[in-house]
Amino acid sequence: MSDLAATVRSILGRELTRAEAARQVTDALHTGGFRWVGVYEVTPTDVVNLAWSGPAGPAHPTFPID
Repeated sequence: MSDLAATVRSILGRELTRAEAARQVTDALHTGGFRWVGVYEVTPTDVVNLAWSGPAGPAHPTFPID
């Protein structure tokens, strides 16, 4: 798991757009043995998918926080 954490730290240390960083992190975690990985942003009102990696997109890419 430490190699995976180092990979994520490396991605987050690069000068990438938020969307690019989220996509690269999901791809890195997906290759780490997970079936599906998503990165979400929590806003005051919603939870929003920023990127995903897996066989299909999220069933609910945006949903209310409550």
